[in-house]
Amino acid sequence: MKRKILTLLLSLAMVVTMMPMTAVGSFAASTSPFTKAQLEEPFYIEAVADDGAIVSLQRKNEYAPAVNLLYKVNNGEWKDYELNSEVKLAKNDRVYFKAGSEENPSLKNTQMNSDYYSNSFNSKGETKLGGNIMSLLDGKNFSTMDKFQSGTRYSLSHIFCEGGDIVSAKDLILPAKELTSNCYESMFRYCGNLKEAPVLPATELATHCYTCMFDGCSSLESAPELKAEILKSSCYSEMFNNCESLKEAPELASKHLANGCYKSMFAGCSSLQTAPKLPAAELKDNCYNCMFLSCTSLKEAPELPAKVMTRECYTSMFYGCTSLMHAPELPATSLSYGCYWSMFENCQSLVKAPVLPAKKTASSSYNRMFAGCESLNRIEVGFEEWNFFATTSWLNEVAEKGTVQEDSE
Repeated sequence: MKRKILTLLLSLAMVVTMMPMTAVGSFAASTSPFTKAQLEEPFYIEAVADDGAIVSLQRKNEYAPAVNLLYKVNNGEWKDYELNSEVKLAKNDRVYFKAGSEENPSLKNTQMNSDYYSNSFNSKGETKLGGNIMSLLDGKNFSTMDKFQSGTRYSLSHIFCEGGDIVSAKDLILPAKELTSNCYESMFRYCGNLKEAPVLPATELATHCYTCMFDGCSSLESAPELKAEILKSSCYSEMFNNCESLKEAPELASKHLANGCYKSMFAGCSSLQTAPKLPAAELKDNCYNCMFLSCTSLKEAPELPAKVMTRECYTSMFYGCTSLMHAPELPATSLSYGCYWSMFENCQSLVKAPVLPAKKTASSSYNRMFAGCESLNRIEVGFEEWNFFATTSWLNEVAEKGTVQEDSE
């Protein structure tokens, strides 16, 4: 029996060692959500409207530098592209873009302010985006690029901002797993016709990397999966701000927060009915500030397990959530400046407030916390001393008759 087992193991070892290297390498490549063919296809814009489309890369202002791009329509020859020039497409035509021999300073940016150093694509007539976005940065090696150049900022920020009639980015490949500061900031901002978002495979984030990425995408109905477990300062701030058609939020499983990481992330998402779970027990300054502001369809709030507050961590978190009837428990006993400021302000359907067990208040900690909660008539508090500067206007315009109960312990 031992001899048979040994023979079998030797045979298996021979099979493995005789496997071609390409097959072995494919196991490593399988971790990417994109195929080799997808990564090798340059960035393109495709006309989907019956009347076709007109596509251009618009120079944002006089300070934006020239770009070095090549373009081709369908299987045509590559030609030099001049900023602001229009490319006319028939239905199902594609215009491809890739970098020429020089770097693109306006797309591969190291400046402090993106407003003066960016250009953006625009389409007249419905279009969809596809191909590898990295071809805009490197026309030769884009298929193997899975991160941005170290030290760059605003690399592809605003690239489709106010993009006109872009309706889908589902086939757009954003292969970077390691992001840099502000790289996708305002990428699709004010693309009011965008309905489908691209896959976001990044696991290593950077400061402001997704800030305002889909801000004002009022037609976007579903959000991409967000895989990162460790967050960076303001990484998701205002990411889906004013996405009025968004009905379901992505899972937010991270337990490692950062300053302002979720600030205003879903503000103005008036169709959002259920909030994602927020499991983090340790907070950072401004981490949930205005996160669900004016989410008027939100009926249930997530659990908030943190027991130690940070500066303005929950400020205006549910401000204007007019459908919210029940607040989450707030077990914190250690408060910080402005931690609950306007947290439930104008939650007109809120009928029950959470118990507030903290014995000591902090400056502005409860200011306007329940202001405008016209259905609220009972509050139970644990603090031993009333501090005007901690409770300024906190019960303005609540129910005309009600009870404030102090903890007897």
